[in-house]
Amino acid sequence: MVNDDTICVISGAKILFIDPLSELQDPNKVCSIAPIANYVHSNVCGSRGLEPLYNLFGINEQTARNGEFKGTFFWFPLRKSPSQLSENTYSPEKVEDLFMSFKEEMSSELLFLTSIEEIGIYKIENDSCESECTIAIDQGCAEETRNERQCYKEKIKDIEVNMAEDDRWINQCDPVWLKSIVTYKIRMNGIETLQVWFIVQYFHAGSMNKELSNLIRNRRSKYRPYIGVAARA
Repeated sequence: MVNDDTICVISGAKILFIDPLSELQDPNKVCSIAPIANYVHSNVCGSRGLEPLYNLFGINEQTARNGEFKGTFFWFPLRKSPSQLSENTYSPEKVEDLFMSFKEEMSSELLFLTSIEEIGIYKIENDSCESECTIAIDQGCAEETRNERQCYKEKIKDIEVNMAEDDRWINQCDPVWLKSIVTYKIRMNGIETLQVWFIVQYFHAGSMNKELSNLIRNRRSKYRPYIGVAARA
């Protein structure tokens, strides 16, 4: 059942519903995944779902008709009334305030992400979509940054694969480093600026105390020892 606390994720041919309230009744039902095609004739793909977003972010009528979206789309609902999860409610005005706060910290939001290359805030009004601000990896260093990120992720993925067979592997392998200098292009209030950052990302492995080792090896929580430090160059 979809409620004000249910998060919806659409990616490829699948749609995922995350309902935190189900944890109290059946933890196995917190996440429910199904083909998008199953919802083509429901509100998820209708006037209360994807339809208002047609021609935005690559979403169109074909997305609903064919049951496939070439990308990943996260839909976070606004909680209109208190629930078992939280008493906090969100009006459009409160969301505007949150976005204003986000814009103040926006220049550092991409620093430790390894897949996302651009973040933007858009305002949809009267069937038009206007960009209010964006931050993106500058094209001058995008390819190099992309390759460095990919190498970093592949090394960590190798550790994860080995841990699936033997969770003590984390104590036997070497830590993984990513050191990079990245230029970001920021557009705010119609003005473009560049920022250069020196970024160090670190995934700890090898020698560690028993408490940290147990946290990482816990298959349910899956805590991971990521560390990141960045400074303006």
